[in-house]
Amino acid sequence: MKNEKQENAALLSKIPGGARTKDIVIPLAITLILIHLVVITMIVLSTKHSVAINSTLTRYSEYTTEVNEFSNGTMVLSETSSAYIMTPTRNGAVNYGPMISYATEFTENHRGADIIKSFKNYDVGDEIKASLEVAASAANEMIMTQLHAVALMRDVYPLPSMPVYNNIPEYELTLEEKQMSDEEKVGLAKNLIFGGDYSKTKGNFNESINECIDKLRIEMNKICEKETSSLSTTRMTLWIVTTTSILVLIATFIMFFKLMFVPLGKDVRKIAANKELDDTKGIYEVRLLATAYNDLKNRRDLLEEALREAAENDALTKLPNRYKFNHALAKQNEKGYSVAIFLFDINYLKQTNDTLGHLAGDALICRSADCIVECFGDETGSNCYRFGGDEFSAIVKNITPEEIEYKIKKFSESQKKNDVSIAMGYEYTKDVGKTTLRNLFLEADRKMYANKSIMHDEKNAL
Repeated sequence: MKNEKQENAALLSKIPGGARTKDIVIPLAITLILIHLVVITMIVLSTKHSVAINSTLTRYSEYTTEVNEFSNGTMVLSETSSAYIMTPTRNGAVNYGPMISYATEFTENHRGADIIKSFKNYDVGDEIKASLEVAASAANEMIMTQLHAVALMRDVYPLPSMPVYNNIPEYELTLEEKQMSDEEKVGLAKNLIFGGDYSKTKGNFNESINECIDKLRIEMNKICEKETSSLSTTRMTLWIVTTTSILVLIATFIMFFKLMFVPLGKDVRKIAANKELDDTKGIYEVRLLATAYNDLKNRRDLLEEALREAAENDALTKLPNRYKFNHALAKQNEKGYSVAIFLFDINYLKQTNDTLGHLAGDALICRSADCIVECFGDETGSNCYRFGGDEFSAIVKNITPEEIEYKIKKFSESQKKNDVSIAMGYEYTKDVGKTTLRNLFLEADRKMYANKSIMHDEKNAL
């Protein structure tokens, strides 16, 4: 139970700190969603205000057109009736052309009553409707005067029988007017149309029409100004929110760049260089990745060390093995130092294994290895090799012949002390650049087997 708690504590200690991605992404996502909702709302409002402005311009343009049509129609009636009354005949015949236009105009649906009826259903100010009612009243008064004058003229200059004239409303002359002479009737008609009262009524009509159009324009401008102001406010809000959204995204990118991409970039270079990662910088997930990698790297290094140890070192003696020995012999283009290669072969290993067992044989190998390392090894013993079952070697650099003699003497004493018998041969050169390590090895091998043969012969002689 205690070990389990210790393991859990060790695991917890490896968990890095730092802000987690979800702690950043979730609030950011909520913020962006809210910003986008505001943006959508502002876009909808902007569209609404734009549509309202366009609708207002369209509606008031239609209103103004309708008023202008009413005004133009009224003026057509006035001008055509005036033309007929001014020139009732032409070239000895009745001048009925103006009256055809006059009669045709009555078929159009833009009389005063029609305009008043239409504008009652329109969403315009009461002042506009009042001005229009004044204009309609003046127009009706003008038409009644025109019809009176036309009736007088038709009584003097009858118009031909044509269906179009049926459009002209009937006007009943008084008995007194019917009894007037033709000259009196023509004079009265001209006085009605060209007299001061008609001109005054016509002036009132034009003034009311202009006033109505001006008020339509003013009212339209007020509505458009209000909508334009709202549209400007909405667009400004939209610009601010959009800018805020962009700044949030930029800030988020910079934060993630510094907390994620920069550490990851450094980690990639460190991984390529086989270095440990810094698990104290960056966002939580980057630190967690660094921690996991470092733990994995440590395990891999330990495994590699164990595999290297197994691949390069002898399991029994812990000395470098044949692989390391061959690698050492393969070095080329070296010069400037002396070197001696010693080869060793344990005597009677097979007999020991056969008579005393392999454990005794292993003990003999270990004692022999200790003896060789003691006499020929450097500080670490890494220059001594076991490259066969009973075969060893030592490569000693920067050595003199005197030192070789001393080591051989010491080796002889060590064999007696460790109760081992080892055949030995060596080859020496003052400058390794004048030969090769492999050549030295071959000559040392020859000498070692010669020494082994002598030792066996001496043993047999005894």
